[in-house]
Amino acid sequence: MFIRKSSVALVSFAMAGAGMLTLASPAHAAVIIDCNVGASPAPITGAGPFEFDQGSPYCRGYNVRTTIASSDISIAEDRTGSGGWVTMPNAVVLNAGGPSGENANEGLQITVAPGASGTVYVDFYENQYNTLAVTYTITIGGGGGTPAPVISSVSPASGTDAGGTSVTIIGTDLTGATAVTFGGTAATSFNVDDSTKITATTPAGTPGAVDVAVTTPGGDDTSVGAFTYTAAPAPDPTPAPANPPSAPVAPELAPGDGEVTVSWDAPATQGSFPVTDYQVQSVPGSVGCLVPATQTQCTIGSLTNGTTYEFMVRALNGGGWGPWLDAGIVTPVTPVEASIMITGSRGDVRGRPGVLATGSTFGISQGSVLHPWIRLPEHARPTEGKARITLDASGDFTWQRRTGKPIEVHICTSDRSVCSEEITIAVR
Repeated sequence: MFIRKSSVALVSFAMAGAGMLTLASPAHAAVIIDCNVGASPAPITGAGPFEFDQGSPYCRGYNVRTTIASSDISIAEDRTGSGGWVTMPNAVVLNAGGPSGENANEGLQITVAPGASGTVYVDFYENQYNTLAVTYTITIGGGGGTPAPVISSVSPASGTDAGGTSVTIIGTDLTGATAVTFGGTAATSFNVDDSTKITATTPAGTPGAVDVAVTTPGGDDTSVGAFTYTAAPAPDPTPAPANPPSAPVAPELAPGDGEVTVSWDAPATQGSFPVTDYQVQSVPGSVGCLVPATQTQCTIGSLTNGTTYEFMVRALNGGGWGPWLDAGIVTPVTPVEASIMITGSRGDVRGRPGVLATGSTFGISQGSVLHPWIRLPEHARPTEGKARITLDASGDFTWQRRTGKPIEVHICTSDRSVCSEEITIAVR
């Protein structure tokens, strides 16, 4: 609910043959009237109120006729000794069909509600016997005056104190609006859509209810407390920056044939979010791999044997990629095919006849253990000998056994993945 305050524009007017025109106050004009029969005053236009003060000779009565609804007209008399204006019942003096009032009346005031339009006729009589002296015609609104605006609603009724709220003002006679204010501050912008609607944008204000006012050539209207400024919500706090993880640690490189296997450990600091992925990149070639956080190893293929590569690893989380870890430099090579080569001969073994086998290895690491496999004439197939041959750094070895019989011998690794050719050492 809101209270509406209105004011109307004052239109100056003159009366031909009806005395002089004076301004009784800023709110209305006063006409001095007499009852010279035959006077023909010019019609009056405007928004009122309209005041008629007695001249000489006095008029003895009056009557008010109108096309405006009686609820929009108020009539008051300034009676001798009354001390001011006294509102008259409309039933007595409005469209009564004859003179009313007393010869002691000092004046007459007619007030028309803002926004009303139509014609008011004021008949003054010489006496109490319906002797008409003069009629004043007053045109309100469309007859030449501009009706004052009337605000009936403001929607929405609230908005933030930052301003910028689009508000629709509904009312009447809004055409030609020259100003729209909120709490006395001009709207940022407004548009008169038609005579019943204005769309305005609120200026910045102070939290609380403020008046909404519209000004037109016909006057202005104010809706008291029609719009409420609310405090704008505080901005959301600035989120903390998202930090990526630190670099992975403990890298290892294992070269292979045209490939390198890169392994690492998780970063010491995962950052603002859990690590989701790892990326491995090589230089040169820019080949690499992308693996999930559950995997801390990957094999990079399609490399060139004999070319040196540098590998880098980094981790990813919701805050982005972390820094690169320099995992090191490595050269993939063609794998060496392991082999065992032996030769045999007859000779003394600890003072008795025996056989000796000397051999060399390639691609078998130092410390590996080799085993002899032998077949004597009485055996159908080779059996593993009891000797254990441990390779030294040279990769060379010697095996011997006491026997005077012919023998077939070959030497193998423990898993028999690499074996020498089988040789036969005959008797002398």
